[in-house]
Amino acid sequence: MPRTTKPLTKLECEKATYGKSPRKLMDGQGLFLLLNPNGSKLWRLKYFYLGKEKLMAIGPYPLISLAEARDEREKARKLLTQGIDPISEKRTGKALSVRNAENTFKVVALEWMEINEDRWSDSYHRKVKQGLEKNIFPQLGSRPVSDISPPELLSCLRAIEKRGSLEIAARTRQICGLVFRFGIQTGKCTRDPSADFRGALKPHQKQHYRTIEAD
Repeated sequence: MPRTTKPLTKLECEKATYGKSPRKLMDGQGLFLLLNPNGSKLWRLKYFYLGKEKLMAIGPYPLISLAEARDEREKARKLLTQGIDPISEKRTGKALSVRNAENTFKVVALEWMEINEDRWSDSYHRKVKQGLEKNIFPQLGSRPVSDISPPELLSCLRAIEKRGSLEIAARTRQICGLVFRFGIQTGKCTRDPSADFRGALKPHQKQHYRTIEAD
């Protein structure tokens, strides 16, 4: 009859003492709390993938609670049932997070402006940048460009409309569309949410302002 492991309690985790060598407090199904002589308590998960034993770091206790560590264990077990290695999946997720942080709307917009800088006058470049800094960057500048949805962008444009600046709202939509198109061309996003706004903005009296062209 297989030996069953008694699950840990919160109190056991809190009161666990250290020794001269590392010690494990087992919670079951591969999850354990590693007690190191230096005083650290670290959650680890042992599992088998393609016949090989692997060890995944979950995080330190109490920053990662017992309940949170168990949640991570269940996520890993679910991945294993799908034939996915939890460690590889975790690394992929971290890489995606880094890529998203590098490809925010502000970063992509500034790169687009830099590419077009030689084609624009200094005053025009400044006008485009100031418009984005005032109307778009505060809400969407730190968002991954690939995650921005039409309602998010529309909310920014309607805020401009509420100030009575219908022409600026239309112009900002055009600029944002070109930023997204640049993002598509450079592989930073896959769609332009501003393309879904037909009829969503108030009509304005067109004035002759410079047409912005994509590079």
